[in-house]
Amino acid sequence: MSFKKKYRYLLLSIGILFICSCSNTKPLSLSNQNAETLKVDSSIILDTLNHNQNQLIYFDEKNKYYESKLNKLNNKIILIEQKLGEIESENSIIVESLLNIEDNIKILSNSYNEIAQISFTDEINDLPLLSTEDFKERYVESLAFYQNGKWEKSLEGFKYLLTLGTDTDLLDNCQYWIGEIYYKLKKYHHAIEEFKKVFLYVDSNKIDDALYKLSKSYAFLGDYKNANKVLVQLVENHPNSEYVTNAKELIK
Repeated sequence: MSFKKKYRYLLLSIGILFICSCSNTKPLSLSNQNAETLKVDSSIILDTLNHNQNQLIYFDEKNKYYESKLNKLNNKIILIEQKLGEIESENSIIVESLLNIEDNIKILSNSYNEIAQISFTDEINDLPLLSTEDFKERYVESLAFYQNGKWEKSLEGFKYLLTLGTDTDLLDNCQYWIGEIYYKLKKYHHAIEEFKKVFLYVDSNKIDDALYKLSKSYAFLGDYKNANKVLVQLVENHPNSEYVTNAKELIK
């Protein structure tokens, strides 16, 4: 029942009580003084009720005002939380993009360093397939194709060198670059298989590189469990690797 209805019922009850008291069948039992007192008391009660009703209306309006304010504040908080979520998402994308750029710079830098470190001699060795010098030349050529974004030619060159099976320190590098090319071509399943083959070369200087890109290949396929597992392996087994800092950023 609403407050107004309750208030009307109360006034009606008081009015009935007052009328009954005034029309009593035994008027001689109630003096005029008592009747006047009852009227005064009734008037006071009515005034008090009116005052209380006004107070309730006032506080009700205040309550509605503060509820409106609270709702507006809650809406602002929700908007702020949404904005923070968007900012965090954008920051995550930016960080990932920066890591990818950094990775590409490292890869290109490493490829140029490899070329610089390969030494050539004027000696002629009679090898059945390719001489050591010819092997190095073909390796540098394939690496140059990679640096210029000619993935297919680069892939063909490195695969050819692997088929020779020549006993050289560059075979593990050839295997790594094959995985890297598949990664660039976004053929992540192939990249994973090729990066894993690098681990067959126990003394390879490309194991940490292969671990890092193996993890990223898993991540692109949505296999975050294996991606994290490989990153942890990289951090624990190759603490001095140039990829450790980025690996720690990516571990979830």
